[in-house]
Amino acid sequence: MIGKIITACFFTWALLLFHSCMPFGSEREVLALSRADDDVIRDYTASFRNSTLLSAVKRCGHCGKMVEAEISEGECMFREINALDPRTPEYPKKLARMRDQLRGEAESGYGPAHYLLGFMAENGLFGTKRDEIAAARRYRLFSETGDPRGTAELACFWVRIGENLPAAAEILKKALAADPRDTGLGMYLSEAYALMGRNREAFEAAKRAYYYSPVDSEERMAIESVFLNRLLAAANEIGADAALSQIGDMIYISPNNIDFKYFRCILLLMFGRCDEAEADLRKIKGLYPEEPLAILQARICAARGDFPGAYASLDPMLKADPRSLPLREARFQLLVQENREKEAFAELEKYVKNDPDPVDILLFRAHLYVERRQWDLAEKDFQKALESVSDEAARRRIRQSLNSLREMRDLFPSDAP
Repeated sequence: MIGKIITACFFTWALLLFHSCMPFGSEREVLALSRADDDVIRDYTASFRNSTLLSAVKRCGHCGKMVEAEISEGECMFREINALDPRTPEYPKKLARMRDQLRGEAESGYGPAHYLLGFMAENGLFGTKRDEIAAARRYRLFSETGDPRGTAELACFWVRIGENLPAAAEILKKALAADPRDTGLGMYLSEAYALMGRNREAFEAAKRAYYYSPVDSEERMAIESVFLNRLLAAANEIGADAALSQIGDMIYISPNNIDFKYFRCILLLMFGRCDEAEADLRKIKGLYPEEPLAILQARICAARGDFPGAYASLDPMLKADPRSLPLREARFQLLVQENREKEAFAELEKYVKNDPDPVDILLFRAHLYVERRQWDLAEKDFQKALESVSDEAARRRIRQSLNSLREMRDLFPSDAP
């Protein structure tokens, strides 16, 4: 009985403390718009992720140190290898022991060991040959151990390789229903929806992850840029009022964040409110990088039909930095908007021929050809880019684009002249 009374008193005290930290009146109503659905306002409450939780510990049989109770010897070895300089004499022997230990744990049905072996295979770590098929097998075995984390990790892997996206999204939704504060899974769900072209759902998933992330943390900063781009992609679907209200709430909460004000300029321009966009643009000049502001000024001029003014915004900066891809793309779009498409593609060809590293411009042109269903030209540019890239992650993305192109070519006829 005494225990129940103590518990009740503690709960009442915690509830009063929570409400004492909340804003009141109209301020609370405004902030309510920025909530992750019906959950707490993350900016005005303590972060769950910042809470210090006491966990059970044990003495590791491998290193003899106190570690988390759920950590296996193989996982401890993985941590050790990850922190060890490969040039040290003991590195090869410890690496071999770690692999053997993880394989033994995996054979005994320990899911996290499957995950680490899959992670190593996916990324080619610690001398392991990069093998996505082997990685997929390990992640699936992890999911079959009954550990719910395994199913979620398999879904995340599918998103990373762009496969089984509908199934991945369903798995991630269930995982987030069980633990909605897992921002990592939330961002994978957002990416899955984005890859499927479901922009509104991608935005909602990123929004939830953003507001669940701790305030002023590296995690929130990493999510922020993705969230803003998801907002732009979904803006037309959710409508001007909802999109501008969302960015307005973010500016209200973080008035010193210039990125938010810059993105509001873009949204205002998207909805044809050029005067408001330009007024906002003037307020952040000198506070934001010059190049994106010049591009946005050019777009505002073009929206008004002032193409000389648009080129005047871009050309001096392009002269100073002729290899800037954003400036090249912006000038291309201006030429197309002015019905000078042949001249626009001629400029791109000049860039490709004269640029010592034309990969980015090749990929930009390849995607333009895809939009026009000029499949042969698109495939040619993708292949040229693939031959010029050594980074395996970049090569994988280009190969995925090629595979998508070939699937689309089978479904749709060519629009090439």
